[in-house]
This record gives sequence, structure tokens and C-alpha cells, in this order.
Amino acid sequence: MGITSLAGIFLFILFRNRQQTNKKLKEIDSLKSRFFANISHEFRTPLTLINAPLEKKLSSPELESEERSELELMERNSRRLLNLVDQLLDLSKLEAGKYRLKVRKGDLGTLLKASASSFQFSASEQNLDYVKKINDLKEAWYDPDLIEKIMANLLSNAMKYTPNGGEVLVEAIAVKNRVIIRVTNSVVPGQLPTMDKIFDRFYQASDQTEGVGIGLSLVKELVELAQGKITLEHPGDNKLQFRIELPISEKAFPVASRADLNLQDQPNTRRTAVVESVEDQLEIDMEEGNEEIMLVVEDHTEIRQLIKNTFEDRYRIVLAKDGEEGISKAVECIPDIIISDIMMPGTDGLELCEHLKNDERTSHVPIILLTARAGEEDQYEGLSAGADAYVTKPFKIKMLNARVTKLIESRLNLRKRYSQEVILKPKDIAISNLDEQFLEKVQGVLDERLTDSGLSVQEFSSAAGMSRMQLHRKLKALTGLSASEFIRSQRLKLAASLLKTSDVNVSQIGYEVGFNDPSYFSKCFKETYGVSPTEYSKK
Repeated sequence: MGITSLAGIFLFILFRNRQQTNKKLKEIDSLKSRFFANISHEFRTPLTLINAPLEKKLSSPELESEERSELELMERNSRRLLNLVDQLLDLSKLEAGKYRLKVRKGDLGTLLKASASSFQFSASEQNLDYVKKINDLKEAWYDPDLIEKIMANLLSNAMKYTPNGGEVLVEAIAVKNRVIIRVTNSVVPGQLPTMDKIFDRFYQASDQTEGVGIGLSLVKELVELAQGKITLEHPGDNKLQFRIELPISEKAFPVASRADLNLQDQPNTRRTAVVESVEDQLEIDMEEGNEEIMLVVEDHTEIRQLIKNTFEDRYRIVLAKDGEEGISKAVECIPDIIISDIMMPGTDGLELCEHLKNDERTSHVPIILLTARAGEEDQYEGLSAGADAYVTKPFKIKMLNARVTKLIESRLNLRKRYSQEVILKPKDIAISNLDEQFLEKVQGVLDERLTDSGLSVQEFSSAAGMSRMQLHRKLKALTGLSASEFIRSQRLKLAASLLKTSDVNVSQIGYEVGFNDPSYFSKCFKETYGVSPTEYSKK
């Protein structure tokens, strides 16, 4: 019994010590994660203060070429530091167990193709033989943000270490319930990394080679989080291949890791038909014309498809494969927002943007430009052409989604400024000078014809110099009202003014402002102001 008691006491002390050790290790891990998170956030402030004067200097047209080159070098490295900060934040989340998967069902093949295509410009600049062999993967479960980070780090690493004139190959294929992704690139002879250390943070093969930073370490952590595995292989002489295997079946992920909104399974309250021809889309009546339309102008099929898949649950999508087609479709359908690539054959994105912003019919439409050229001058050029936002490739879907949401919100806020004023004030709700001119033209038409009960929407649109659909979409974007609702709204505002300043009876005021039926006038007035015309006049 004594020996048993001593053994029990010994085991208890050992268990308690192990518990205390585990507790201490968890505290140390927590402190380390908080340290990484805090210091990463702290880095952002000085980097912002560095970037601001750099941007100011680079905007000067008087810079000499040598000085500009040096400042651009500083700006590129400042951006690289920001990228490292983001990677540190991701790693700190992973280590703290706060990085959560958000898997959903969707077209993984399109996302992989778009991610790979985003590096086409970099490959061209380095004169690389860049090949993409990605199969269709339409029915897959995956975390889009995680996939984007993995592909961006792997491809940027491949571009970075492939010598000029070398080869980079991206492959993706489904095998049973898993996807296998391979990124293969040629390397400088004699500089193949050590297999067991390539995923170490800031690993450096030798004093003569550059370190790999934390990108590959982050990739490994993300792959393991998604219950996959990553290996490094040498498929041939002076070739390096990263092989990633990830599950893509619904059963592989716990319910807690699934996003609330699935790309394909969520019921749609909005019409989601995607059309390539304007004729298919424009045979719509005014009720269908109330749908929000997004025009996507992109010469690359995979990126066009990715954007379509991302936004088709919120917008009616119109697709165009070049700038000329984009201009034509924009004028015909008057979209609510346009996403356009800059580098396209023929009419490019800058020309498209400048043309549409100087057309009265489309001047109000917000435009987001996409480009692989990340230089400050390129961004200024796009914004100078009238673009509302500028997104560099490779872009994150989350970022593009946020830009679209913010631009649409800003337009909705402008609509709200058109409230219950008696007279339309163009400057109060206009977005550009052309919009102001358009609203002044509309006001002029109403000044002449508002009290004419025979004024139809067709006559209104002809007087405004637009088709019925174009006028409907333009007014809807600026005021939130269709053409017929706009006319009625203006008549009711005039009636409200007359009821306050005139002793004429209600029926006569209805006739004076263009209503043929007194009962219909009273009904519309009560729907708008909440009281009958008689009650309103007595207030």
C-alpha cells in the first residue's frame, strides 16, 4: 500500500507539473501571437508615413529619370514590406487558432485560372514560358480567400526565383474528392533548395541566394489548416515543383467551417441569367429594367468568368470581351456599375472609361479598372480618365467585392438627397457636370410639359434625347425613380406647393398639375405624403 501510495503521489505530481508546463506554453504562444499581431499593426503606421511623401514626390512631373527610378524602388520595397506585414498577421492568426475556414461550394477551376492569369503580365516582363493547365472544377468545396493566398504566394515565389527565359507551369486536376495543384518552375543550376528546410521561415540556401521569407511557411500552414498536404519535388534537372493536395468534398469539412452563403446552392431572389449578347438582355420591359446590372469588360475568359461567378447572385451580368464591345453594351443597357480591364486589344480600359464618362447617358456609372500594372503613374492615369476605383492584379475577391459595395453605397446615398423638395435641384444630386446638365435638361422639359396631362414617357425620353430604356436607367440611378414615377413625383411636389399657397379646390389642382382623374390624384398624393390633399392643405 505504501509503494502504491508513493507511486500515486509521484504520478499526481508529474501530471500537475505537465499541466502547469502546458499552461505556460499556451501563455507563451498567446504572448508570441499577440506580439506578432501588435508589431505588425505598428509597422503599418510608419509605412504609411513613408508612402505618403513618396507618392507626393512621384507625382511631380519635374523629377529626373534617375531620381524617379530610385523613388520607385523605395515605393516597391515599401509595398513589399506591407505584404510581409499582412503575412505576419495571417501567421499570428493561424498560431493563435483564430484563422477560420469559410468553405463554400463553387467553381474552383475558374478561381485557379483567374489567379494564375493574374501573373501573366509578370511572366511577360521576365520573358518566361508561362503555361497553365487547369481542368474544370465546377462542383468543389473550398475557401476562396485561402486558395487565393496559396496561389499568390506560390506563383510569386515561382516568378521570383525563375531566371529570365525560364519556364513556369501551373496545373490543377481533380482526383476523386481531392484537387491536386502543381506549380513547377525552372531554377538557376546549383541553387535547388533543401527539401526539409524550404518551408522554414526566412530560409536561405546560401549566402549567395535570397531568402524565401515567410510566404512558403504561410502556404504550408494554410494547406494544413484546410486538411491538405504540400510537398516539394524535383521533376527534372534544375526544376522545382510544389505539389498541393486539398479536399474538395463537402464531407471533408465540419459544418462550422462552412460559409453562410454558398456560391451555387443559395436560393436566388434576383434573376441571374448571364448573357453575352445585348439583344438577349435588352428585350426587357420597365419592370425588368429595375434590375441592377453589372457590365464586365475583360479580354481574359477566366477572369471574366470569375467576376461573373462572384457577383451573379447580386447583379444581372453583361459580359464584353474588349473595350469597343464594352462601350456599345454600356450605352445600350446603362449598367449600375462597370468592371473593366485596362490592357485589352483595340480599345483599352482607359479609352472606354474616358468615352463613357463623357457620354451623357453613361457619365453617372461608376467604373472600376483592373490592371497588372501596379505603378503609381498607371493608377493616376486610370483615375485621371474618370475611373472611380483602381484594383491591381492579382486582386483578392474580397477587395473587389468591397470596392463594388462601397461605390454602390455612395450612389444610393446620392439618391437619398433627392427627397421631398418642390423643385428638382440638379447640383444637389448630380455626380458629374454631365449629370448636372442632364438633370437641367430634364428640368427644362418638365417646366414646359409637366402640367400637360398628355405627357408620356415616350415623349419625355424623346425630349431628353434618349431612348425610353436609357432615360429609365439614368433616372433610376440618379434619383431612384423610373421615368413615369419621376414625372408623377414632380407633379405631386408641385401640387403640394399649390395646396399650401392657393385656395383652389383639390380637384382643380389635380387637373392643373397634369392628373386627369381627381380620385387617382388623391390616391397618389396620399401614398406619397401619408394624408389626403384636403388634410395636407389644412396643416
